[in-house]
Amino acid sequence: MESRIEPIVCHYGAAGRVMAYYVDAPCPTLIDTGGAAHPEGPIRAALQARGTDLAALGAIINTHGHWDHAGGNAATVAASGAGVLIHEFGAPLLFDHRAHLDGYYTEAQRALEQPALVAAQRATFPTIFGAEMVPGRLLRDGDRMDLGAGVTLQAIHVPGHSEDAIALWWEQEGILFAGDAAQGTGSRPGAGPLYFASIAQARASIARLRALPFRTLYTSHFFGRTSTMERAARYDTAEGRAFLDESSRRARSGGRGVASGAAGGSGRADLLAPRTRRDRASDRQHRLGSRRRSAHRCPGQSCPDPLPAVAGDRALSGRTANDAE
Repeated sequence: MESRIEPIVCHYGAAGRVMAYYVDAPCPTLIDTGGAAHPEGPIRAALQARGTDLAALGAIINTHGHWDHAGGNAATVAASGAGVLIHEFGAPLLFDHRAHLDGYYTEAQRALEQPALVAAQRATFPTIFGAEMVPGRLLRDGDRMDLGAGVTLQAIHVPGHSEDAIALWWEQEGILFAGDAAQGTGSRPGAGPLYFASIAQARASIARLRALPFRTLYTSHFFGRTSTMERAARYDTAEGRAFLDESSRRARSGGRGVASGAAGGSGRADLLAPRTRRDRASDRQHRLGSRRRSAHRCPGQSCPDPLPAVAGDRALSGRTANDAE
């Protein structure tokens, strides 16, 4: 039931807002962690208002690895000991800051040849994204996470905004967490939607979400629509389908990756291209592997029936990130 979901608004910058979602289940779960400061700010406050706290969390699920969705992972893990689950293509974003700094995070500035701005972004990145870490479980399309008491979330791979993007589908209750897969007119007035992977992928992902019989649709930002001045992060069925339809049209007509908008490119970033995943992952995995389990417990150790794999589960233990191909 929807009363088990606690939407948490995390503010950043001048007008930015990103969502985290608390799922009240026998394995208490946080979907996304915002930026580095958000766990000890709005997230802890929202949990305490609900009669719980960060320390009670049993699992953290990232819809993708961008800074405003996973930047608070380290602080949340430190407070709770919970394990982090992310799509396998997102693992480099958690254990190697360079995957951000050489990719989407500085893409526009690099395309416009603004080295001073790139240097400034690199210098301040540690203030918005916590310490590097290795996730406890890697997800693939179709994996299901049993949080107990009838709460089972299914991962749906929805690349487009990023290669590692997932939506989470609670079929029993008809609740869909779409992450950043569909963006309407974008999260800020005049900015437009951002699809760093590819527009074709984004439209296919949106169509896949559109086919689900959801009753409630949650997004990770307050995305805009041309039909209304209101910005929302929650939709019922009719409004949600209208939002997805507009997102698809907007992606076809005007959505693009930052680099393509700035430099006339194809709309595909190199952030998580297969070559990047292969070339960077193994050395970082080796260097971080020794602390793989020391930083946090595996997902659900404090939970009854801990997050079992119903389909296709895989953990980093015994694998290198090269195996994520």
